Amino acid sequence: MTVYDPVRHRVLIHGGVGRNTQEMFGDMWELRLETDPVWVRLTPQGEDPAARFRHTALFDGARNRVLVLGGLRAIGHGPVEFVNDVWEVSLEDSPRWTRLQPAGDSPGDISTRAILDTRRDRVLLFGYNLELERNELWELALSPALQWRRLEVEGEGPITRFDPVLAIDPYRDRLIVYMTGIGQAYEVTWHEAPAVTGPAVANDAVARAPTAARASPAGDVLRFHATHRAGAVEAEIRVPSSGELSVEIFDVAGRRVASRSLAAAGPGMVRWRSGGLAAGVYIVRLRQGQATRFHRVLVL
Repeated sequence: MTVYDPVRHRVLIHGGVGRNTQEMFGDMWELRLETDPVWVRLTPQGEDPAARFRHTALFDGARNRVLVLGGLRAIGHGPVEFVNDVWEVSLEDSPRWTRLQPAGDSPGDISTRAILDTRRDRVLLFGYNLELERNELWELALSPALQWRRLEVEGEGPITRFDPVLAIDPYRDRLIVYMTGIGQAYEVTWHEAPAVTGPAVANDAVARAPTAARASPAGDVLRFHATHRAGAVEAEIRVPSSGELSVEIFDVAGRRVASRSLAAAGPGMVRWRSGGLAAGVYIVRLRQGQATRFHRVLVL
């Protein structure tokens, strides 16, 4: 699996297969996308997933982690088999693997593709059920608790095994399924409007950061207070010293959706507003000098 971490500007790779299914990998690497990109092997703590390939990885920026789902693995010299487990690797200074235990019946032998639906704080999985010879759509709710649920979809959907490509259309609130090889596209729409879901948000809550915020020489740090608005983030930022203040907003898929550099005549308060945002949970990254802070905000 391959996933992009936009906060740290790197690509993460886990697992894979060599010349045959007897040569599978379970190691994890990062490609730092600097001026001169460099490969670095990562060794997260904890029990790690079994070696596998054709699994799915998703960047969950709201929780500062990567989710790893399913895939194929081989036992000894036997045939490959499906796995439907769920793992997370935290993106802290010391990454750690943790196996997650969602409630409910999980998908069976399904060759899946997955995507993060941030408006409903869930993972959507679409794939072909080998036993029932049909495509299925599943959701893995991420809050308030991990829960598997198969979604019953009305209408006639794709019936082929060709690997799908998934995309979320946030403006029309739909899932797009494109079947490669045959060039057909389908949409899945929802009867109900999304509830405001996602990780709990407080005005001064600090998201788990990849590096701890470093205090200024005076012992103060950046402080952040957000007011929840429709389509916007309004914030008061207390800065410990004068100097350029960088403000960036990422959605929970890790895409940077807004950024700005402010001249701060600190110590003091800086007021800032960013509009034109869809409803959902966002990560705000503040940087001034050697100080870095991460915060979660909710846009209504």
